[in-house]
Amino acid sequence: EQVEGGSVTGERTASIPILLVDDQRFVGIAVQRLLSSEQDLELHRCEVAGEAIAQANRIQPALIFQDIRMPDTDGLALVRLFRNNPATASTPIIVLSANDDAEARAGAAAAGANEYVVKLPKRDDLVSCIRRHLSAGAARSAAPSTL
Repeated sequence: EQVEGGSVTGERTASIPILLVDDQRFVGIAVQRLLSSEQDLELHRCEVAGEAIAQANRIQPALIFQDIRMPDTDGLALVRLFRNNPATASTPIIVLSANDDAEARAGAAAAGANEYVVKLPKRDDLVSCIRRHLSAGAARSAAPSTL
Protein backbone atom coordinates (compact mmCIF):
# COMPACT_ATOMS: atom_id res chain seq x y z
CA GLU A 1 0.00 0.00 0.00
CA GLN A 2 1.36 3.39 -0.88
CA VAL A 3 0.64 6.99 0.01
CA GLU A 4 2.09 9.55 -2.35
CA GLY A 5 3.07 13.11 -1.64
CA GLY A 6 2.10 15.99 -3.87
CA SER A 7 1.92 19.73 -3.78
CA VAL A 8 -1.18 21.77 -2.97
CA THR A 9 -1.81 22.24 -6.70
CA GLY A 10 -1.87 18.48 -7.17
CA GLU A 11 1.46 18.39 -8.98
CA ARG A 12 3.71 15.58 -7.92
CA THR A 13 6.83 16.61 -6.01
CA ALA A 14 10.09 14.74 -5.84
CA SER A 15 9.30 11.89 -3.47
CA ILE A 16 11.56 10.25 -0.94
CA PRO A 17 10.38 6.66 -0.44
CA ILE A 18 10.02 5.51 3.16
CA LEU A 19 9.14 1.88 3.93
CA LEU A 20 7.19 0.99 7.08
CA VAL A 21 7.17 -2.71 8.00
CA ASP A 22 4.58 -3.30 10.71
CA ASP A 23 1.88 -5.97 10.94
CA GLN A 24 -0.53 -3.63 12.72
CA ARG A 25 -2.56 -1.69 10.15
CA PHE A 26 -3.41 1.07 12.63
CA VAL A 27 0.30 1.84 13.06
CA GLY A 28 0.64 2.33 9.32
CA ILE A 29 -2.40 4.60 9.26
CA ALA A 30 -1.09 6.58 12.24
CA VAL A 31 2.37 7.05 10.68
CA GLN A 32 0.70 8.04 7.41
CA ARG A 33 -1.27 10.73 9.25
CA LEU A 34 1.81 11.93 11.14
CA LEU A 35 3.67 12.36 7.85
CA SER A 36 0.76 13.75 5.82
CA SER A 37 2.11 17.31 5.82
CA GLU A 38 5.56 16.20 4.61
CA GLN A 39 4.98 16.59 0.88
CA ASP A 40 8.34 15.15 -0.19
CA LEU A 41 7.94 11.87 1.70
CA GLU A 42 6.24 8.88 0.10
CA LEU A 43 5.19 6.26 2.65
CA HIS A 44 5.00 2.63 1.55
CA ARG A 45 3.53 0.16 4.02
CA CYS A 46 4.22 -3.54 4.30
CA GLU A 47 2.21 -5.56 6.83
CA VAL A 48 3.77 -8.95 6.03
CA ALA A 49 7.44 -9.28 6.94
CA GLY A 50 7.91 -12.01 4.33
CA GLU A 51 7.22 -9.43 1.60
CA ALA A 52 9.41 -6.68 3.06
CA ILE A 53 12.68 -7.47 1.22
CA ALA A 54 10.92 -7.74 -2.16
CA GLN A 55 9.07 -4.48 -1.55
CA ALA A 56 12.29 -2.75 -0.47
CA ASN A 57 14.08 -4.00 -3.59
CA ARG A 58 11.22 -2.64 -5.71
CA ILE A 59 10.90 0.83 -4.15
CA GLN A 60 14.52 1.42 -3.01
CA PRO A 61 13.54 3.20 0.23
CA ALA A 62 15.68 6.03 1.58
CA LEU A 63 14.74 4.87 5.10
CA ILE A 64 13.06 1.83 6.67
CA PHE A 65 10.87 1.85 9.77
CA GLN A 66 10.44 -1.62 11.16
CA ASP A 67 8.58 -3.27 14.00
CA ILE A 68 10.43 -6.06 15.82
CA ARG A 69 7.44 -8.04 17.12
CA MET A 70 5.69 -9.52 14.11
CA PRO A 71 3.69 -12.74 13.85
CA ASP A 72 5.41 -14.13 10.75
CA THR A 73 9.06 -13.43 11.62
CA ASP A 74 11.53 -12.21 14.18
CA GLY A 75 11.89 -8.51 13.45
CA LEU A 76 15.57 -8.53 14.36
CA ALA A 77 16.15 -11.31 11.84
CA LEU A 78 14.49 -9.07 9.25
CA VAL A 79 16.81 -6.20 10.20
CA ARG A 80 19.75 -8.56 9.57
CA LEU A 81 18.22 -9.59 6.21
CA PHE A 82 17.98 -5.92 5.22
CA ARG A 83 21.64 -5.47 6.22
CA ASN A 84 22.68 -8.51 4.13
CA ASN A 85 20.64 -7.38 1.11
CA PRO A 86 22.82 -5.29 -1.25
CA ALA A 87 19.90 -2.95 -2.08
CA THR A 88 19.29 -2.07 1.61
CA ALA A 89 22.67 -2.74 3.24
CA SER A 90 23.30 0.96 3.87
CA THR A 91 19.67 2.11 4.16
CA PRO A 92 18.96 3.62 7.59
CA ILE A 93 16.74 1.27 9.61
CA ILE A 94 14.73 2.69 12.48
CA VAL A 95 13.18 0.12 14.78
CA LEU A 96 9.69 1.24 15.75
CA SER A 97 8.58 -0.80 18.76
CA ALA A 98 6.25 -0.72 21.72
CA ASN A 99 9.02 -2.24 23.86
CA ASP A 100 11.13 0.33 25.67
CA ASP A 101 13.80 -1.62 27.48
CA ALA A 102 17.58 -1.76 27.30
CA GLU A 103 17.66 -5.37 26.10
CA ALA A 104 15.38 -4.64 23.12
CA ARG A 105 17.41 -1.54 22.22
CA ALA A 106 20.70 -3.45 22.46
CA GLY A 107 19.31 -6.28 20.33
CA ALA A 108 18.17 -3.85 17.65
CA ALA A 109 21.56 -2.13 17.56
CA ALA A 110 23.38 -5.49 17.39
CA ALA A 111 21.17 -6.55 14.46
CA GLY A 112 22.13 -3.39 12.56
CA ALA A 113 19.38 -0.87 13.31
CA ASN A 114 20.45 2.78 13.21
CA GLU A 115 17.97 3.98 15.82
CA TYR A 116 15.24 2.74 18.13
CA VAL A 117 12.00 4.71 18.47
CA VAL A 118 9.15 3.82 20.83
CA LYS A 119 5.83 3.87 19.00
CA LEU A 120 4.00 5.96 18.42
CA PRO A 121 6.21 9.01 18.60
CA LYS A 122 5.00 12.59 18.42
CA ARG A 123 4.85 14.01 14.91
CA ASP A 124 7.76 16.41 15.42
CA ASP A 125 9.94 13.65 16.86
CA LEU A 126 9.13 11.31 13.97
CA VAL A 127 9.82 13.94 11.31
CA SER A 128 13.03 15.01 13.08
CA CYS A 129 14.21 11.39 13.17
CA ILE A 130 13.50 10.93 9.45
CA ARG A 131 15.17 14.20 8.44
CA ARG A 132 18.24 13.47 10.57
CA HIS A 133 18.78 10.08 8.92
CA LEU A 134 18.01 11.35 5.42
CA SER A 135 20.51 14.20 5.75
CA ALA A 136 23.14 11.82 7.19
CA GLY A 137 22.56 9.52 4.22
CA ALA A 138 22.87 12.41 1.79
CA ALA A 139 26.12 13.47 3.45
CA ARG A 140 27.49 9.91 3.15
CA SER A 141 26.62 9.70 -0.54
CA ALA A 142 27.89 13.19 -1.46
CA ALA A 143 31.18 13.49 -3.21
CA PRO A 144 34.03 14.41 -0.88
CA SER A 145 34.77 18.11 -0.85
CA THR A 146 38.17 19.68 -0.61
CA LEU A 147 38.91 21.89 2.37
